[in-house]
Amino acid sequence: MKRAADGAAAGEEEAKRLAMEGHQGRPVPPVGGAAAEEERPAEDKQDDELDDFGIPRGWRECPCVGRPVDRFVPMKVPLGARFDAHIVPEQRFNIDAALEEAHAALVKANYLVDVDERDAAGRQVLDENGRPKRVRMVPPIALVIDLTRSSRYYDPQNWLDRGVKYVKIPCQGRGQVPQPEAVTDLVFEMFQYLQECPTGVALIHCTHGFNRTGYMIASYLARVHGKSMPRALEMFTKARPPGIYKHYYIRHLFRYYHERLPSGFPFPAQPPWKAGDSPEHEEDEEVEGSGSGPGPEDPHAEKHHDDVIGEQVNLPEEAFLRGRVMDAILGPDPYRNRVWLPGSQPVSLDASNKTLLEERPYWVTWKADGTRYMLVLMRWGTYLIDRKFAIRRVQMRWPTPLKPGQQAKGPVGPPHHLTILDGEMVVDENMAEDRWDRRFLAYDMVMCNGHSLVDRPWMERFKLIESEVIKPRNVEKHKIQTGQWQYHYQYDKEAFHVRRKEFWPLTKADSLIEKFIPQLSHEADGLIFQATQDPYVPGTCNELLKWKFAHMNSVDFRLRRHPQRGWMLELLETRRGKALPDGKKPGYHELEGARVEFPEGQDPELYDLRIIECSWDPVKQVWLFMRERKDKEMPNATHVFESVQRSIEDNIKEDELLAYIQQVLQLPLYDRDTGRAQGAAQLPQ
Repeated sequence: MKRAADGAAAGEEEAKRLAMEGHQGRPVPPVGGAAAEEERPAEDKQDDELDDFGIPRGWRECPCVGRPVDRFVPMKVPLGARFDAHIVPEQRFNIDAALEEAHAALVKANYLVDVDERDAAGRQVLDENGRPKRVRMVPPIALVIDLTRSSRYYDPQNWLDRGVKYVKIPCQGRGQVPQPEAVTDLVFEMFQYLQECPTGVALIHCTHGFNRTGYMIASYLARVHGKSMPRALEMFTKARPPGIYKHYYIRHLFRYYHERLPSGFPFPAQPPWKAGDSPEHEEDEEVEGSGSGPGPEDPHAEKHHDDVIGEQVNLPEEAFLRGRVMDAILGPDPYRNRVWLPGSQPVSLDASNKTLLEERPYWVTWKADGTRYMLVLMRWGTYLIDRKFAIRRVQMRWPTPLKPGQQAKGPVGPPHHLTILDGEMVVDENMAEDRWDRRFLAYDMVMCNGHSLVDRPWMERFKLIESEVIKPRNVEKHKIQTGQWQYHYQYDKEAFHVRRKEFWPLTKADSLIEKFIPQLSHEADGLIFQATQDPYVPGTCNELLKWKFAHMNSVDFRLRRHPQRGWMLELLETRRGKALPDGKKPGYHELEGARVEFPEGQDPELYDLRIIECSWDPVKQVWLFMRERKDKEMPNATHVFESVQRSIEDNIKEDELLAYIQQVLQLPLYDRDTGRAQGAAQLPQ
């Protein structure tokens, strides 16, 4: 599958291209010795050790097909007819044999599905009551997944000629476990396949059908069905004994899925047809992060809130997730032609809009100087979506609360599926312990398990973050840590911590500024004012207010060098039609007369045509460079700049803001928050 341009994915895309355009099952010429080794393509050498005829060592003796496990039938790679001259007839295994033996394995396992009966013309058959007549039958095999990096074993067209879709997901071999991106591709391919063919089964193979195949199936069982790693490995071992016999594959599975490897875990023995190898033979060659995904981060290594974390997803899955997010916030629209992240954006508080605090009840929180993300929780993965609408996946756990009457397999319910959180990533610095911890602060929720929340009041959405998302994680974590539940999941190994970002009544505004913000272990640059009864508003929300400390009021510009005029600061005009100011056109525009100043030693050339955040120096009348906005592809819109400019000109200082809030709190609509009314406001749970 294609991904956005990325060097790490280039090798996979090339391997997939070779699979469809390459050797098409032609073996290496039957010459022995070093010459044969030199002639073999690099992907063949990485895939598995080959004999002088280009056949993987041990392939002839290796069992052809395993028993079905979930929606997969594992097998070894079929070899094209060109290899037949080098294989005795009873050991040949081609595509026709693969389909025949897989069908026999399904029959033997009594793997049957209920389907609507059809007549010879394909029409649905009805019973005597007029209802669709159902019959039990062996499920169709309409997909094969090739995990090898080689294109030499067979011609993929032979699958297509037999009505089987062919998918290439090249996985590293010989010293490296499959990349997380490859597993993500597998999961999404199966999701799409089962949407089209709900009763279907897929064939899956590497060269021998044990290690890479087992790794991918175990990962699928963990991601899609929530199986613990011991259970997932047990299921594969029963289907394809002896199971994954490379022990470092097993250790990596436990590490990637944040599970503690049980003491005395029964590592499978190496099969006799792999004689000469050791199950640990290549462990010393395994390179962390090279085909095996990112390893655990060092908590003592410095981190930044805009660091790129997680793994890329392929373009089809990215498009699917973008569609789900836009549908959740904007509503379904089959004719939508604009792709954008519809997250709610605050406007700067100034003299003209501060009166909103008098019209409806507001609560307040600190404005963290972090990186904005929406978090999409799917059953099979956690997805971080940034301002660019770029999507990356991380491995985390999100149980739902256990509902009354729900069958309990543990202290919590099944995982979230299609839950969308809005929030920001910060890095908490613990100077006493010399460590940095990433933390996602969730301040809104727009969808919960497929149910839209955008029209519900913010306070209701805010409470649901805690009850539906944060509390179940904490309950499960506590049960595991105290030994009340024997599950070896390690929450502390996840890519970041998660908590709900707290809000308070306006009565706490002075404490926030004077006590809370100075004690934070991450950067903060002001306050956010949230109307408690408002729905979720996509894009610029004029009722969602931000106030920044004067020296941190900032604008995001695009920096561009003009050949005659030097460095220019540009904004993006997004208004159209009647809203567009006279004489302006949509697109990038220079902020006329603006000057930018960089700190000593900072080279502006590094930021040409990039987005930079700048604060205003009223004394020098110049914009001061603060940082590059790596999370943004476009500068602030012109109307956003105008809002910030009004805020800068009004220059509402801390004491003025707090005095105004005290005045506002005298209004009847704040009686509950101030305790003047019965049923005084309680902090939300």
